[in-house]
Amino acid sequence: MTNNIDKKAKSFLEKLPVLTDKVLTNKNESDFSSDFITLKKLFDSFAVVDEFSDFLIIDCYNEIKISLMKWERFADKASPVALEFKKLIEHFYEVMKDLYFYEIFGFFSTTVHPEDIPELNLPCKVFCGCAEGWEKEPYLTEDGKAAYEKVIRFQDPENKEVPLCVTIENPHLLEPREKCSLTDEQIEIIKNFVRVNKGIIVLHNLTLIDSPSFHAALKIKIAPAKPPVKYRIVYSYKESGKDDLLPQKKFYIDMDDMSYDEAIKCFEQIKMEMQDSFNAGPVDYDLTSLEILHPDEGKNFCCFCDSVFDGDGNSTFPIYYKVDCEKHRCCDECNEEKVIPERLKLKQLHLKEDKEKEIPDITVKDDSLSVDIDDTPVEGEEKEPCEECKEFDEKLKSFLDTFLATQDLETEGEEEKDEFVKLFHKTFPKLDCHCDEHDDIGDEVEDKETKDLAAE
Repeated sequence: MTNNIDKKAKSFLEKLPVLTDKVLTNKNESDFSSDFITLKKLFDSFAVVDEFSDFLIIDCYNEIKISLMKWERFADKASPVALEFKKLIEHFYEVMKDLYFYEIFGFFSTTVHPEDIPELNLPCKVFCGCAEGWEKEPYLTEDGKAAYEKVIRFQDPENKEVPLCVTIENPHLLEPREKCSLTDEQIEIIKNFVRVNKGIIVLHNLTLIDSPSFHAALKIKIAPAKPPVKYRIVYSYKESGKDDLLPQKKFYIDMDDMSYDEAIKCFEQIKMEMQDSFNAGPVDYDLTSLEILHPDEGKNFCCFCDSVFDGDGNSTFPIYYKVDCEKHRCCDECNEEKVIPERLKLKQLHLKEDKEKEIPDITVKDDSLSVDIDDTPVEGEEKEPCEECKEFDEKLKSFLDTFLATQDLETEGEEEKDEFVKLFHKTFPKLDCHCDEHDDIGDEVEDKETKDLAAE
């Protein structure tokens, strides 16, 4: 029995949007009376019986709401056919709305009453889904296409019949603003409730946490309200008896024990209490500056000009090094005038200290390789390479021929090959022949290593 009713409900879900589009695009005032009667009979055959699946109730309810929204936006309000169709879908809506709120809404959602968690300061009851599908709410895009948003719902104090929706992603009121009687501040409280508890709401939608756990999680998430800051103490200090050559970093404390005006009057008392607190430990410190500012002033100070700046400021390296450059931050103006010039000087110094390595001039001309290196003779007697080094040089020349052949190049003759061998030994002097040391290093060079070195 149930399977047959479900089939009828699914058939209704297919036919309603098709008929809606036909009626709303009807330009010739065609008669759809027989279609209306057929669809109503189909609807009454399953909806009135109330024995079809719970989630088909959700789907039918949403599809009927989409048809109503499309009628409101696109229908010719003077058309008798359109008006007749509206009566039909309003009948569908009333029946399905009762089913939805009787069978689905309360059973598959968790209600958060304002008195349950007073700290949330909710202006009305809020409903959060505890089953997938409940949180979907249909709406029309700007081009008239149906889409869905995941939402929580709340009960408007002046319209208790159908709850209104606030989206979970990028919280905002889904319905037109005029449909909600809450103030902007009250709506913002509900939106903030969603922002703060989004993770808990999503887990509850996915049935990963039950209703008691959901309420418990909301209570745990509540942070104690912090009293508003009324004034700010900004100060600096140094160790007693020591002259600190570096600018003293300024610190701040936000206070709420009195108003800003009262703090100004009690300046000397605050200063004395601060100094006493610095002398309470094993090391004495001297208070070097003290200011009373408004709560939004004096959070960041430039270590050069003492001006206030927003954000994290700029590093003072290389004027201050390591830890000091992180303690001493500067404003954008001082960064350009003082810090960046010092960095450029440091860079120039490093460039002068770096010795540029001579790069041999290797060119390709007329499909031939040409190597130009410095032939200045080295002082001292040039040693004749041993037999093994001569064999290595020949392998190197052979490798050069093989490599150049793959590039469709060739050397101008043996002289160019000899120049390449000289270049290789100049680049890797440790591989050059040292007769007294050859026995120690030459025997360890295997054929594979020789090829790898030659390739490099």
